Formats: sequence, C-alpha cells, structure tokens
Amino acid sequence: MGEQLSDSNPPLPSLLVVFSEADAIEAHFDDESQNMAEASPEPNLIIPLNAFDRATVKLAFTTLAVACKTLEAATRLIDLMPGNEKYQSHQDV
Repeated sequence: MGEQLSDSNPPLPSLLVVFSEADAIEAHFDDESQNMAEASPEPNLIIPLNAFDRATVKLAFTTLAVACKTLEAATRLIDLMPGNEKYQSHQDV
C-alpha cells in the first residue's frame, strides 16, 4: 500500500472530534483536507456525537465498539488466509 500511495501526502486523521459545529478543529481539518493530495480511503466511518445528549454518546460508543470488533474479526480472518503469513501479528490475544 505504501508504494501505491508514495506520491501522496500523509493521510488525514481517521478519527476527528469536534466540540461544536464549525469549530476551530473542524475548520483546520477542512483546510488540511482540501490541501491534501491523497487517495480517499473508502469506506469511511463517520460517527456523529453530541456530548450533551447521553443517547448519542452511548450510540457513538456502541458504533465504535462494533467497528473495533469488525476490525478484530478481519484481522483474524487475514491471519487464516493462505499466503498471508508475513502479515500475521504472531500474537495470541
């Protein structure tokens, strides 16, 4: 993958926390993302979160937990696929 993206700038953050709509963090992210010459990683996971609404916070963390479990399962699957020995983590979890 590194060779495929060798002419690209570093990737944008995969997780962005903003504290209000159009705050300084989001503005900086927007500026950086417009100046980045990178391939867009897809699919993207965007988790809305309103820190003042307990239900959205709970839903956001539930969604994040599912995403983490999915990545964990994908890692185990990659380890089981023939020819992927060089990518295995060699750690028992």
